[in-house]
Amino acid sequence: MRKLASVSAIGICLTVLIIAGFPRLGDAATIYGCYGKLVGVVRIVSGPGQCDTRLEIPISWDQQGPLGLTGPKGDTGPAGPAGPAGPAGPAGPAGQAGATGQAGAAGATGAQGPAGPAGGSITGNISYCGTTGSGYLPVYILGESFSAMTTTPQGNFKLSNIPSGSYALTIDTPGPAHHTTQAISVTDGSSTSIGTVKICCDQVTTDTSCICADGLVNCNGKCMTICQSQPPTSITWCRMAYPPDMTLNVGSSSPPVYGWVLIPGLTDLGMNPGSSVVAQVGYGPTGSAPSSFTWSSASYNTIVGGNEAEYVGNIVASQIGSFDYVYRFSFNNANWVYCDNSGGPIDGSSPATAPGSLTVLP
Repeated sequence: MRKLASVSAIGICLTVLIIAGFPRLGDAATIYGCYGKLVGVVRIVSGPGQCDTRLEIPISWDQQGPLGLTGPKGDTGPAGPAGPAGPAGPAGPAGQAGATGQAGAAGATGAQGPAGPAGGSITGNISYCGTTGSGYLPVYILGESFSAMTTTPQGNFKLSNIPSGSYALTIDTPGPAHHTTQAISVTDGSSTSIGTVKICCDQVTTDTSCICADGLVNCNGKCMTICQSQPPTSITWCRMAYPPDMTLNVGSSSPPVYGWVLIPGLTDLGMNPGSSVVAQVGYGPTGSAPSSFTWSSASYNTIVGGNEAEYVGNIVASQIGSFDYVYRFSFNNANWVYCDNSGGPIDGSSPATAPGSLTVLP
């Protein structure tokens, strides 16, 4: 009975010691201890060979209980120190260009440059052969790199500040082929005279020193391409030139209507036919013969193309409707010569094939 009580006591003490000294779950699987022979106390040691065998009995066991529940999450620890900076990433794409800024203030005016060369001057005298018409004035003096107009179209003139150099000087008057050319040299600071230049403007003259420009020759006091042995006799070609069509209100006057006529030996020499030619522009119902048209006088304007005399007239329509219009010419009181936009002559007793087209509105 006493021996049983001692064993029970040892079991209780051992249990207490085991519970008190049992390592945490998850430590080494084998636990070592020393059991006291006299007092029945068990002590836990870290490994085998540590018991006093005279007084203790070495014991060991390797039982491990189940894993306990995970404890609550502890508080977040303080932030650690910042790590070193990483390498720089690649550059991003360039952004859009910004708006252009305001223009800066204008800079100061630079110093004035040195004065250029003074240039030279040209003097001379312009005169005409025979009686001149106002249509042939003024006179222009032209060079390769300069041009000027005389302030006195007929008489003495002076052109200043002409660059130094050699020029083919042209003296020109408005009108067909009335000019002359001569070589001249100009020197800075000096004056060069071209003397007196006589220009023929298709006027009757007996002055053999008068210049006929462009290779023309003086034929009985007129500048012509050739001297005609026979006077001009007839109209060989004519045309209602333009406009090809018009729209008017009844009673109003049309824009200018132009007609051309060729008379060999006269207009092809650049001469105004004068009173030897009568020109008229006329209109009539669409598809009717030109001989029945209503006619208005046209007047001489100029020479065109070097060959034809140009005339200009107007139409005043007195009726509403659609009409044709053409030109007609008479030379030296001869029969009328009719012409439409295709050129002529055409038959005045039949409808024109290419007349101008006139529309008259209320």
